[in-house]
Amino acid sequence: MNTLFDKYMNDELNEREAKQLIEILKSDSNGQMLVEYIVETQAILTLNENINSLKIVKTNKSPMKYFIWPAVAALLAITFLFLSTHEELKVVSAPKAFLISNVSQELLHNDQSIYPGNTVEAIERTELIFNDKSRIILSRGSRLTLKSLIPNKELFLEKGTATFITSTHKDGSFTCSTEDLISTALGTEFSVSKFKNSTLVRVTESEVLVKNLNKELILKEGSEAIGNSKKITTSDEENFTYLRWLNWSKTFRDKPGIACYMPFHKEVITNLSKEFIGYESSGKKVDGRWPEKNAFTGKVTFPKSSLFNPGKELSLFAWIKLQKRNDHPPIITKGDDSWRLQLDGDALYLDLSDGPMKTDNPVRGKTKINTNTWYHVTAVFTETQIKLYLNGQLEGVSDSTNRNFLNDAKVVIGGNEHQPQRKFHGLIDEAAIIKKALSQEEIISIFKNSKP
Repeated sequence: MNTLFDKYMNDELNEREAKQLIEILKSDSNGQMLVEYIVETQAILTLNENINSLKIVKTNKSPMKYFIWPAVAALLAITFLFLSTHEELKVVSAPKAFLISNVSQELLHNDQSIYPGNTVEAIERTELIFNDKSRIILSRGSRLTLKSLIPNKELFLEKGTATFITSTHKDGSFTCSTEDLISTALGTEFSVSKFKNSTLVRVTESEVLVKNLNKELILKEGSEAIGNSKKITTSDEENFTYLRWLNWSKTFRDKPGIACYMPFHKEVITNLSKEFIGYESSGKKVDGRWPEKNAFTGKVTFPKSSLFNPGKELSLFAWIKLQKRNDHPPIITKGDDSWRLQLDGDALYLDLSDGPMKTDNPVRGKTKINTNTWYHVTAVFTETQIKLYLNGQLEGVSDSTNRNFLNDAKVVIGGNEHQPQRKFHGLIDEAAIIKKALSQEEIISIFKNSKP
């Protein structure tokens, strides 16, 4: 007992010892051990709600046993009440998430408690829940630290996206900080996304108070704001969607698994790999989704690379604006006997061939692609399926176990090496090839953060 108290006074308790000390305090119903320790070490006790336990503070005074007994008894009563009613944060769903403390890093399990000072790093989508049923949903790759539970739930988001949900405001207030902004819920649902040099706040229901060093404002339901410590831009301002995309893009290009990312923009690097320095471009940059941003008309041909032969999973996406219909306009292809994302008639078409002229359960979209309209198109190859998305929504799915990624064709944006007569008459913007299967949650996030 004394050893644990001594360690606590010197801030030397590890997580296991802290839990052990709390259990000892609970079992010391008459406070005898506490009184003996206080008399022996000439200390007084104070309640520290941030760590949900008793705090021992050294003092030069020499309290008498009979004098401090009423104070200790009263303090114990308060402490036990606090321990039995304090807020608690538990993991509801953590297929792949890590709990990080000052002493260890361990894989999270369902129903595991999280304490102030702990950090959760979500390798996959992770859901956390409080006693009052309010929730936090972390997207893949997010990193969130629990700072305090009482009187309000205070958290720090280092990266990724966290969505905060309560049934009513009576469930308690959330305050989420980043290095850029502080966001406090005045309602029931909002999300915070940390980009490289800024933070995006979205309000789904009710209101959120957002502030930085120079400004504070209330975001209404359906509104967004992006900013850093010096400036905040809201969704009712003219250049908001461009700024949102630009900041998101600078973060996205650093994500693992990206084989190639072509935003066609002067302020962002053209691609991610030195292998692609020798790519061929037979087209030109034109005005894109915003006046400040370029798009591309023509085709880009990449040199052969192992990055385009990833194995079992692959994802492709691009923004397209068709200006003239023609025969099978290609979007992103690897010849005719591997994968190809293109248009067929007036709909999207995705195929993974099993050799020349051999298709393997292609997917055809169900939505008509109109001319002179921007669309976000995504193709996903998992181990057992191929999927087609339009503006974040699933257009079609097909069972497929063929993974013929290894043909000898070059990857072409806006063309097809095996069918050079096929061309995309229109604009292609922000094309990407990723060496993993994107989830629909990730696809929706890409669409929301990059839509004009």
